Amino acid sequence: MNTAANTPNVASYPPKAPRYEALDAWRGVACLLMVVFHATMQMAGWYQTVPPEADSVGRAGQTLIMATARTWIGVPIFFVISGYCIMATLDSRRRRGAQGLGEYVSRRFWRIYPPYWIALAVSVIAIWLSESFGNPGLFNGGRFTVPNPWEMSVAQWFGNLTLTESWLPLFTGDKMTNLLPNTWTLCYEEQFYLIAGVVLWLAPRRIFLSLGLVTMATVVVKTLAHRAGVDLYGTFLDGRFLILAAGIAVYYRVNYATRWQGHLIHLALFAGLAANFFGPGRMADWEPTKDLERFAGFAFALVISLTYRWDRQLMSTAVAKMFAWVGGMSYSVYLIHPLVTKGLSHELFRAGYRNPWFTMLVVVPACLVLSVLASRVFYHLVEQPFSNAASDDAKPVKKPAVEVAMPELLGTPGLALARS
Repeated sequence: MNTAANTPNVASYPPKAPRYEALDAWRGVACLLMVVFHATMQMAGWYQTVPPEADSVGRAGQTLIMATARTWIGVPIFFVISGYCIMATLDSRRRRGAQGLGEYVSRRFWRIYPPYWIALAVSVIAIWLSESFGNPGLFNGGRFTVPNPWEMSVAQWFGNLTLTESWLPLFTGDKMTNLLPNTWTLCYEEQFYLIAGVVLWLAPRRIFLSLGLVTMATVVVKTLAHRAGVDLYGTFLDGRFLILAAGIAVYYRVNYATRWQGHLIHLALFAGLAANFFGPGRMADWEPTKDLERFAGFAFALVISLTYRWDRQLMSTAVAKMFAWVGGMSYSVYLIHPLVTKGLSHELFRAGYRNPWFTMLVVVPACLVLSVLASRVFYHLVEQPFSNAASDDAKPVKKPAVEVAMPELLGTPGLALARS
């Protein structure tokens, strides 16, 4: 049998199923996970320094708080979804011949930067009001710290405005400082978008092969840099690109892979799990590491690859539709929830409300509701208009449902814990 004859040419054939509706629901789940994570940060951090609760009810509440501290897994979930979604975008543009790097960059710019800049402006105003009118330290104290804007250097402001702050300190020597603490993930996204755009421009008929070579190159460079003692943290070469690549692999598996190629992709994801598993004790660590992030990312990639066949049935449920509704505005949740969760949770913590059950039954629900409501307003007033302005709706080929206005990421645990 001629194997080559049975292997699909991705430059000639359309994808089998570019519309993966459940990703919106998963995106909503990841959104809410990160809101919960940031809402419980003050208590989880405090429990690292106080004695365990004496009674069984208190111990149970403390255990529950520490369990929610693992909801940082929303970050690698978003990275995987991002890899899938951007791959769908590249594939869609390739199939209709829209391969210009300038147009691609322009659309990404309008979808991402204007809403982000407006969110920065809102944050500056909120911080100024809090510091000037009787509530100093509300945002820049405790865990998940939000810096004072007037204490940031010119280089740090440049890094924030351009979304280069995750890697710019490697050249400026400044401390990485994000006005919105979760936006280091968006800095990663911008690097990925640029790489994907260059691949689309230079090799539109070999996008999967090219991105596969980029992935292997990042592994080689990271390994050599580690041995040489060179720190690549904040760049796409620091190992997190593998999580994005897992999403790319799932897109290929769902839409183009033959049976044996699908098995190889699943085998590679299992290998990624094994390579990043360091025993049950390490997997229970509170503070996430890149090893744990990759483990969670590969695990999620396997889940969505193996469960795709039930996509339609899953999205017919009311629960999935609810999460998908949140997922549809997840970029707004990403931009707006940090100040909401930080302000409310830290204010109550400073006021002495440090009971774990109060945190889980009052603080967390309040942060979820207020974050979703505020994000909905931001979505209608800011995100949606810019998304419509940058959309491809005028094109004759219908846009895949997974091409969205960058709701791929939420806030990150790593910066909040490591920098506070």
